[in-house]
Amino acid sequence: MSTRGTILNTLATKLLTITTANGFTQDILHVYREVHHPEESDAIGMDITILDNAGDAPLQYASGGIVRTSMSIVLIVDVWGDQLTEPTDGTHPLSIKVDNAIGDIRELIFAPIALGSDALFTEMGESESISIGQRRSRFTMPLQIHYKFDGASP
Repeated sequence: MSTRGTILNTLATKLLTITTANGFTQDILHVYREVHHPEESDAIGMDITILDNAGDAPLQYASGGIVRTSMSIVLIVDVWGDQLTEPTDGTHPLSIKVDNAIGDIRELIFAPIALGSDALFTEMGESESISIGQRRSRFTMPLQIHYKFDGASP
């Protein structure tokens, strides 16, 4: 497997460690590597799709003669509320879940996690959020992962 594939598989595995048992605010139930369309009637919790269709940046030389490149990916995060409508008491449980999800993912991405020895560093872009349906919110998180080029197709 290429370095790129290894890093993406490791990212998927690491995202699945976002659970309350590991000290996060909620649980990620599924991580997909292709776009999926969940059924709203049975959906609960939080799902992430790693959208990898942006390609790689041109090769660059880093210090010490290391050749590096970077991949642009987008995390599409679906957060499902427990009820069909927001309460009228001023609380917004779905909004709170979305804020918590963004915090959990940032905590994981910027923790000293190992995406493999060839991963150099990760940059995160600005999240964008949209509401879909009455109990679902979706947001995107663009990531730029810089890594050592392995000589194979990136």
